[in-house]
Amino acid sequence: MSVTRAPAERSTRQPLVSILVPCFNGAAFLRESLDSILAQTYANIEVILLDDASTDDTPEIAREYAGRITYVRQESNLGQFGNVNDGIRRARGELIAVWHADDVYLPTIARDEVEYLVAHPDVAAVYTTDLFIDADGYEYGRMSLPREIRGERPLEYRTILNALLTYRNRFLVGPSAMVRAAVYREVGEYCEPKYRIASDLEMWMRISRRHPIAVLEAPGMKYRHFHGNASQHYQRLRTDPDVYFPLIDEYLDAGGRAIATPGALRGHEA
Repeated sequence: MSVTRAPAERSTRQPLVSILVPCFNGAAFLRESLDSILAQTYANIEVILLDDASTDDTPEIAREYAGRITYVRQESNLGQFGNVNDGIRRARGELIAVWHADDVYLPTIARDEVEYLVAHPDVAAVYTTDLFIDADGYEYGRMSLPREIRGERPLEYRTILNALLTYRNRFLVGPSAMVRAAVYREVGEYCEPKYRIASDLEMWMRISRRHPIAVLEAPGMKYRHFHGNASQHYQRLRTDPDVYFPLIDEYLDAGGRAIATPGALRGHEA
């Protein structure tokens, strides 16, 4: 069920949002993603394209957007989250959104997320649901939130942990995230060498242990599948156990078992 926030909750305050767009050989979908980001109804943004030493046409495409985005080309490949860490250090905004170079953003996602964070100063990060599109942009489905996550209310760590144990991560859409810059400075950088493809989930858990987070129910983006992105390569090519499980076990051992429900633990073990 979609939740519509009352106009009274809206604020005239418009903090600067730094939208980071990490990209490695993402030329095929980069224009569509940048166009959707630059078409946001929320005007106070800076867009930083972080080219992780791409070998495709990413630099040429970036030149087409000169004057509208900041283009950073890494001298060598830093990896997805090393590239993001560099972007966070460069960001000037009070709020930081890490969005993807192969996804498409609906025009009001930035506005909706800013309004929520302004109205809820205790919330550290906000996400949206998403629509699923294939490599050709065809919409074939949409995300449905677990009932425990619905309602657009601030969510405590206990709720997040038990939902992860029960469902895995089917509700925190990484490329929809907007996080307070002060929170990134507080909790530290993404840890790609340790957590690899799950580094973003580990970051959301690290944040939620300290502060509430929230998920908006209306879709804010179109998440592209079936085109060989990093997550799909990981699932197809890995030969070691899924890094998700040792990550969750680590957080359970660090006090999570005390707040995990028996049913959620059974789901995790299953």
